[in-house]
Amino acid sequence: MSNYLVVTTTVPNKTIAKQIAQLLLTRQLAACVQIVGPMESHYWWENELQQSEEYLCIAKTSKALYAQIETLILENHPYVTPEVFATPITQCTNQYQLWIDRYTATPVK
Repeated sequence: MSNYLVVTTTVPNKTIAKQIAQLLLTRQLAACVQIVGPMESHYWWENELQQSEEYLCIAKTSKALYAQIETLILENHPYVTPEVFATPITQCTNQYQLWIDRYTATPVK
């Protein structure tokens, strides 16, 4: 089961969220990207507490594609230090695994 991931990133607006989702999907780097928001984020930045409105992108993919996904997000993200992290999918149905496999590409080497 460790062959599958949920990759997340936060962005400042819905337009950028949709752009990243579209890129991930059209390049078959993710089978699904959910966009959640707006949400309120509270965080430290440059030694000060900050607050901003953000959107959360949640991508379902295979572990083998993580490096390509990270590169794509970093190249298309407006933040200096964007959040990009992956959480292993430890349990899901066989049908869901097959669905991810069907809609994600073989990694570029």
